[in-house]
Amino acid sequence: MKNGVQVTGMVLSSMPIGEYDRRISLLTRELGKISVFAKGARKPKGAFVACTQTFAYGEFTVFPGRAYTLIGAEIGNYFEEFRDDFEKMYRGMYFCEVAGFFAQEGLDESERLKLLYATLTALSKGRMDPVLLKAVFDLRMLVIEGEGPEVTSCVGCRKPYSGGDSRFGLHEGGLLCGDCFVEDSIPVHDGTVRALNYICHAELSKLFSFELTEERRAELCDVVRQYFALHVDRKFKSEEMYGL
Repeated sequence: MKNGVQVTGMVLSSMPIGEYDRRISLLTRELGKISVFAKGARKPKGAFVACTQTFAYGEFTVFPGRAYTLIGAEIGNYFEEFRDDFEKMYRGMYFCEVAGFFAQEGLDESERLKLLYATLTALSKGRMDPVLLKAVFDLRMLVIEGEGPEVTSCVGCRKPYSGGDSRFGLHEGGLLCGDCFVEDSIPVHDGTVRALNYICHAELSKLFSFELTEERRAELCDVVRQYFALHVDRKFKSEEMYGL
């Protein structure tokens, strides 16, 4: 058998190739995002039928060449519950699409992979309102990318945030105090600021363990939606198709 490279990863997407094969986009901790050819993955009794489905997470053994070839897999989680819940499946597809957009081959993508897995786990277990879940994922993804907002001090005068209502400057990249705010900045209440801070800095294992009132949740989601759109010049197919 060929000697391969073992990686930890998740299938972001899968597409048919020819009559019996598949090509998958795999987000890995060690190799970043790679394209992998899976021979015989569309045969009814093929060894790679299950492990090449979107959301499959585990250990994959790939053989490097002009393109990576799948030679083995041990899956720890298929997220099978998504198959029976279309809303969760569509939202999961969005998270995979966004992760794939940012990820690159040859880079350490461990943080991005951990965020994706934690988000899908929270989605599958219903740990958070799905609209808020999307906002948390989108903002933390920007943080990993190095595009996160300043939420601990004013971006104008650098005065540390000490509580109370403030404003958020989309183009300025974060909080603005009363002396530095601009006309098009967004008013944000203290609870929203604290939630933004938590999302940007919390451990991934605890990222989805907070709650917000309906009013603060709507405010946070609106801020993140506008901030994400400003930094990501891309319309995601899953978001447009399913109205997420």
